[in-house]
Amino acid sequence: MLLRPPTPAQVAAFLARSREQAPSYAETGWSLNGRAPAWALAGRCRVRVGQGEVCWTRARAALRDGRMFQGWVLRPQEDVPVPLAEQGGTVVLLVRHLGPLGHGRWGLYSLIANRVLYLVDEPARYGFGYGTLPGHLVRGEERFLLERDAAGTVWLELTTFSRAALPFSRFAQPFVGAAQRRGARHYARMLVQATGC
Repeated sequence: MLLRPPTPAQVAAFLARSREQAPSYAETGWSLNGRAPAWALAGRCRVRVGQGEVCWTRARAALRDGRMFQGWVLRPQEDVPVPLAEQGGTVVLLVRHLGPLGHGRWGLYSLIANRVLYLVDEPARYGFGYGTLPGHLVRGEERFLLERDAAGTVWLELTTFSRAALPFSRFAQPFVGAAQRRGARHYARMLVQATGC
């Protein structure tokens, strides 16, 4: 945990360490088909993004660029892209647990890392799934999937499975499901907002 947002040097060092780590659980890629291991809490959130080809194009770009990472889960450096369209890429995010946003502001922050496990790039489906790396408060996966139905409606479906990972976070297991739901709704709201459909 950090009392201030991390410096660029701290983020770079964390990313370098995280690139060397394997996911923190064995069942990697299970979220691709909506599966979850017996040890995990599973969640699903599906929201309408908009309608039509322009909306589909905007939603794909917003998802690829990580524009859902705003608010309390965000990119630690706005000018540094997140490798969401790169299978095997390491994604570092900054979680703001308490306190205001902004450089040099006191609060309670943590850096978390995930590995992009798979990509989906089809005519009517686009997205990715990533899994947690050691040091994350939970272990598990999230799948971000855009779908375009026959009527041209664009949907975002977030599928998750996770369980508390760190010794001090295990007491919070009853709250993991609530946090998953909150996170999914937050990501969906930020992506819909970024898409502007």
